[in-house]
Amino acid sequence: GRPVGLKGVAAEAPQPDMVTPLPPARRIIACLDVRSNDAGDLVVTKGDQYDVREGGQVRNHGKPVALASRYYEEGADEVTFLNITAFRDLVL
Repeated sequence: GRPVGLKGVAAEAPQPDMVTPLPPARRIIACLDVRSNDAGDLVVTKGDQYDVREGGQVRNHGKPVALASRYYEEGADEVTFLNITAFRDLVL
């Protein structure tokens, strides 16, 4: 027989081909621009069009792993790394 719903009324069986679309999920994805500094260490930098020098000094925001950990702890769903080392000597 057919399944019985509340109040003894026959319930309609769900149709497998009728899928209700869900709204897009909101995700926080951090992208860290990583390059090697003058000493050869990997650092996260921030600049305009990959110009990371400010007054002749590199704007260094810290170590990639430490910053990725911080973003993760603050709720980022993903952390990506963009290697911009090659852009130091190449003009786009």
